[in-house]
Amino acid sequence: MGQTSDELIWQYAARTGAVIVTKDEDFAQLTILRPEGVRVVWLRVGNCRTAVLIAALERLWPEIVRQLDAGAGLIEVY
Repeated sequence: MGQTSDELIWQYAARTGAVIVTKDEDFAQLTILRPEGVRVVWLRVGNCRTAVLIAALERLWPEIVRQLDAGAGLIEVY
């Protein structure tokens, strides 16, 4: 979805119940501004190799899922 606008991604997530996983702060801000209830996992890990990012997600995934199941709208991953 690299060239897709934030608005189209947001609308798709709102329509389908998808969770947006992103490094883009704009989506985190939209969770405050928009009423659609889209859930966002905001990756705040800075620039890193893909392997490092995947390892962090694998380590934190159970907690991310727990928070999503509990109804969290925005989850920040450091």
